[in-house]
This record gives sequence, C-alpha cells and structure tokens, in this order.
Amino acid sequence: MKQRAKRALAALFAVATLTTTFVLWRAPEDGATEAEFVSVPEWTFRGQVLNSERKPLRGFGVVATRLGDDGAVLERIEQPLDDHRDGRFDVRCKSAGHWRIEPFAPGRQLVMARDFWQSDSEIWTYQLLRQESLDRIAEVLKGTEPATIEGEVVVPSGALPPSILVEALACVELWTGPGDRVAASAICDEAGRFTLRADAGALKLRASAAGWNDSEFVGRPMQGGESSTATLALRPPTPVSLRIEPLDPANPRPLRVEWTAEGKPSAGADGVEGAWLDTSIVGEGWILWTLACGADAPQRGSFHLTIGERRRIELHRFPARPTVLAVTGFDAETPLVALGCEATMGLTPAANSSFVNGRHEFTLARPGKWLITHANSEFASGYFNVVEVPSVARHTIELQPPPRGCFDY
Repeated sequence: MKQRAKRALAALFAVATLTTTFVLWRAPEDGATEAEFVSVPEWTFRGQVLNSERKPLRGFGVVATRLGDDGAVLERIEQPLDDHRDGRFDVRCKSAGHWRIEPFAPGRQLVMARDFWQSDSEIWTYQLLRQESLDRIAEVLKGTEPATIEGEVVVPSGALPPSILVEALACVELWTGPGDRVAASAICDEAGRFTLRADAGALKLRASAAGWNDSEFVGRPMQGGESSTATLALRPPTPVSLRIEPLDPANPRPLRVEWTAEGKPSAGADGVEGAWLDTSIVGEGWILWTLACGADAPQRGSFHLTIGERRRIELHRFPARPTVLAVTGFDAETPLVALGCEATMGLTPAANSSFVNGRHEFTLARPGKWLITHANSEFASGYFNVVEVPSVARHTIELQPPPRGCFDY
C-alpha cells in the first residue's frame, strides 16, 4: 500500500528525456604513459526539494548516478547532507550518458527520481516525504479495489506466436516525458487468454509479440473493482519488395539489405541485383535501410512504411547531379546525416555534414526529398526532418533543433 502511495505521487512529476553525445576521456594507447583528455562542456542538473506541504526543504544531500544500457552503475557523485537555501541544488558532471538524480535526507523517502540524457538547466522539483506522510496517503488509498480486465489476443490467420505480452498503460494527464506508464502486464496462455489487474483510471491496452506488429490500442476507463473484457489483434509484418538495378546486367551480384524500424535493427535479407527481394518488416514510419553489394561502398537510404500497406521499391542507378544543402539552427557539436527517402531518386549515398561558417553543409548526390537526422543515433532519438531539395547548385534552409522531451522510441 505504501508503494501505491508513492506511485500516486510520482504521477505528479515529469521526467526530462533528451539525447546528446560527448567524448570526455580516451584511454592511453599501448606504450603511452598518459591518458588523453578532451575538453567538453560541463553538464549541469538543477532542482528544488520540497516537503509534504510542497515547501522548500533545506537539509538534504543529492546522489547523481550514471547508468549503463543494462542499468549497471558506471559513475556515482554524491553531495553530502548540507543546508540548501530555498531547497535548491546544482549537480555538475563531466561524463556523457544516462544520469539519475536522487536527493536524500534522513527519515525521508524520495517520491520519484529523475532521469536525464543531456545537460538540463531547468529547475526540476523533487519531493522527500516522512514516513507518516506516506502512511496517511496509504490510509486514504485503503479499500480501493483494482480493476480487472480479462480478454484474448488473436491473429488474422495461423497459430498464435509464443510469449504474447499484454500491457495496460495508465493515461495520466500530468505525466510527461516518456508518456503513459505501464500499470499492469501479463503473458498470455497458449490460447491467447490474459487477465490484468490495475488501479482504477483510464487504461490503454496493447499486445506485442516477437515478429509481429503491436495491436492497436484499446481504451478502457475503469472504476475500482470494475471488471471488463477486451480482444486485441496482433498485426502481421508489412510485406516489402525491393529491387536494385544491377551495375552490370550481364553479371548480377549478390546483395544484402538490412534495415532499422522504430530504432530496432532487423536480421536483414539476402538477394541478387536485378531480382525482386521479397521480405517483411515489423514497424512503421521512416525505415532506414543499408545495402551491401559486392565491393561497393555501403549505400544507405530511407522510405516511409505504413502497417498493412505493401511497398514495392525499385532503386535505379542514376548519374550524380551534386547539390549543396546548407542547414542552419544546429551547433557544431550536433553531427547530422542526410538520407535519401524517395525511391525515384534511386541509389543515393548518405551524406554526413561538415560545419562551415556557422552552418551544417551537405554535398548531396542529387536533388529530391532528403531526411535529416542525428548522425550518431539515426532515428534512435526519434527526431528527424524531411526536406525537399530543389534542383539548384546550392540550397539553404533553417531547421529547429529537437525540442525538450524528444525521447527514444
């Protein structure tokens, strides 16, 4: 019950999630005596700690932890207990990555930590509560029965896939950052049946399984103790056919295509120049593809995919018609890449930017529709721009950097 009280309060707070990359330290090469240090901007995280009455708390400390992809602790910075004016604090770090900020104080519990992937100058609030405050909240929540949802997951045809996961997402209006939180989850039995129990509120249900597209969301506003049923339908992978024009029609070469959909890499597929390669893709939106063929340099591009709409993409080899695209609005520390995203443009090599006179410049193979995204994380940040480049020698555009809250897919 106390944990439920903490979760109820956690819904009142936001999580900031942004992405950036810095190189901070390079280990010495074999035989070297000193490590090489690279100067990078200092990361700063600011906050204000409040008590149960939402008034500033003065006596507290702060722990900042840098986490790896697997959740392992890579670095820990602790500010010991001290007297903080107006309950405010600053934490400064010199390592890039995923940082978790957690104030602490004797006899108090933190309602919710905050996670950051980029230096953040905004003052975020935290709340440290005494146990009696949590007990009072738990007392208020006593007697609230969870809602129950029973249902099944179906597929258009064939056998059900194993290990189907069903999740109920709580739609909390004040929740920002990654979005709706998972209120309950369950693995279906062999017949696709499931039972979920979650706190009352507005819930969205979805089903997911390896090799399938997620089901569409099904909404359920639930009262405490209420029961309901739901049927969720997994969506099959979307068929995609791809043909690459051979460099020498008399001697077609083997090729391999790999793609990334919604930030997740695929297993790839093998084919031959000039022949249609039939495959299927799980995911939707902008799909990044990479082509390896013979001794050619790898080619990269993108195309847009909608679940359920079959795509046939034929890529020709056209003579280059170079054009320069200048992009303003980003600083020098944000490397960008341009990817062709129209089949009519044919095979278009990706172009990395160079920072010249306060702007990013690309030398593009030809005019057309290009997708501009971060070079170091291609789609992982969930941020990109699609621009139309006219048939001119040089074209300049201004783009807006990613807004606060642009988070991983």
